[in-house]
Amino acid sequence: MERLLALGKPGVLGPGTDTFNRAVRCHTGPNGEIYVADGHGGEANARSLNFPKDGKFIKAWGKKGSAPGEFDTPHAIAVGFQGRVFVGDRSNNRVQVFSIRTETFSKSGNIRRPSACS
Repeated sequence: MERLLALGKPGVLGPGTDTFNRAVRCHTGPNGEIYVADGHGGEANARSLNFPKDGKFIKAWGKKGSAPGEFDTPHAIAVGFQGRVFVGDRSNNRVQVFSIRTETFSKSGNIRRPSACS
């Protein structure tokens, strides 16, 4: 199988635009853009990132916390056909929904440790 794209730097952890720290899941949206849930607990990044098809960084959002737009273990990510990004915020027991421009639309509470969005 041929590798089409690689993101991050092997063996290098960090909060940069080309590094990850405990990335859990990625998803390709209908327009080919790539979304990554980065931060599986502990001292991880607790953020989501967006890349175009060529892998050049577009945007990152989120930080450790429980307020809207913050994450505590972003464990799943998916993109809907209406341009919404769904992030399973596992330790906060919710799914947060963002627009492609990462404005928070809504959050769903009382979801027991979301682990996958598909």
